[in-house]
Amino acid sequence: MKPDIYLIGNYRARLGEGIYWSTKANAFLWLDIKGQKIIRYCPQTLTETIWSVSEQIGCIADDPAGPGFLAAMQSGFSAIMLPDYSSEGIVNPICNPEADIPGNRFNDGAVDKDGYFWAGSMDDAEKTDSGSWWRMAPDRRVNKLLSGYKVTNGPAFSPDGKYVFLTDSAKQTIFRGCYDKFIGIRDIAPWAQFGQGHGYPDGMIFGPDGNLWVAFWDGACLRALDSTGQVVKKVDLPVQRPTKIAFAADGTFYVTSAMVNLAGEGIDGRLHAFRVD
Repeated sequence: MKPDIYLIGNYRARLGEGIYWSTKANAFLWLDIKGQKIIRYCPQTLTETIWSVSEQIGCIADDPAGPGFLAAMQSGFSAIMLPDYSSEGIVNPICNPEADIPGNRFNDGAVDKDGYFWAGSMDDAEKTDSGSWWRMAPDRRVNKLLSGYKVTNGPAFSPDGKYVFLTDSAKQTIFRGCYDKFIGIRDIAPWAQFGQGHGYPDGMIFGPDGNLWVAFWDGACLRALDSTGQVVKKVDLPVQRPTKIAFAADGTFYVTSAMVNLAGEGIDGRLHAFRVD
């Protein structure tokens, strides 16, 4: 499937990631992890606003318990404000649960239906399995859920609230576990495995069709998986490294991408949008 794809905004990220629809901003927020930037795109006004932060930022989400946003960064969890009067984000550190692993940084994350902020860490050099999954409660308590990951991506929460899906991109594996409000996740096991030529499953989200949509780094595509983990749809993209997906209310796909370690002046690293019937 090759839909008509449109470039959105002007910013080109080294490592674009983390896109989601922010009800607080009434816009899409996404990130350039390596460029240390937060980008806001408003479809209603077609405007793009960019804030800088002082370190790598892996994921951002609306704060269920505060006025601004939550983020997981190089040095742990923080609360962030994005003032319109400044091009600098205001970062207030909350805690750094991996202060003893200086080579790690936080990567992907999301807030679940009960207001808990999930975020995965990883070795920034992508050499060791030093990554873990963490969960921060609305009262700012943090607990470790899982460990032994190399490149964390996700989570995605099933529409019925029963399951959590997590990815170790380096191992080309999507895991599924049972969602548990009190302990986070239980009974986790491999759910979908990919191999040579598929690319690496990256960011993911459940779509309006009920399928799990996954961006494939070095796969130049999105794939939709049904409830059994089978690929039922594939959308080819004009970028080599798509990273994460968000949906507008009208069903439009928004997809971030990366140009890190790629040569040339193409459209890798740009934000894209398209529609699929």
